[in-house]
Amino acid sequence: MNANQIMSKNEELVVLESMPAQHRSSHRAAGNFGVYPHNGAVRYVMPRVEAEEITDSDTDEYDHIVRVATDRDVERWGTTDRPEGCPPSGEALAPAATTRRAPDGNGRAAATAMARSAGPSPAEDTMKRKRRIDMLETPVVICTAKRAVVFGYITESGAEIIARGTVTLPRARMCQYWSAPTRGILGLAAIGPQAGSRVGPRVPQIDLESVTAVIVCTPEAAVAWESAPWT
Repeated sequence: MNANQIMSKNEELVVLESMPAQHRSSHRAAGNFGVYPHNGAVRYVMPRVEAEEITDSDTDEYDHIVRVATDRDVERWGTTDRPEGCPPSGEALAPAATTRRAPDGNGRAAATAMARSAGPSPAEDTMKRKRRIDMLETPVVICTAKRAVVFGYITESGAEIIARGTVTLPRARMCQYWSAPTRGILGLAAIGPQAGSRVGPRVPQIDLESVTAVIVCTPEAAVAWESAPWT
């Protein structure tokens, strides 16, 4: 990659997803950060070099680059210009420092021009990228037409799974019986299997068909499922 290519890469605009500090402790306890926007994360459009500075300084390794920004992204989230440097990980970026796209459609080009002074940043480590992808998984309870009730993690929307009717669920556990304190299937997603429930051991992966429901779990419920009660 030559110098011009490096400069072009660093000045391109990207979408950065960040988890506010007030939401991190509950997600950290569950060992999973969920999926935007239901997990409370926020998104910004900024130059790649600035986004990489934020991701590299995030000790929780949640902050991550979602994609190269499109015109629609710029119109939706504006462009964050932070001349005084990156804020600490987990803190909100100043909303006053945003530039919305002009009616003539040149907002993205103008925003890119503001970033031309940005220098190159080291590439993300492969394993670090993998850990960030893992954190994008959402804990869910899956129900099927054959009355299976399975816990696991997904990286797509429930609507996509139901439309397709099938899903491959990694790190899955099946609930054989839930107790009265669990308060039904929605309780399995809200508070998790309670005392008296029976949850089987985790398997690396399960393929399910005839999916009828995909219910997003709270961090509390995910912790309960992973404890695998069998009483």
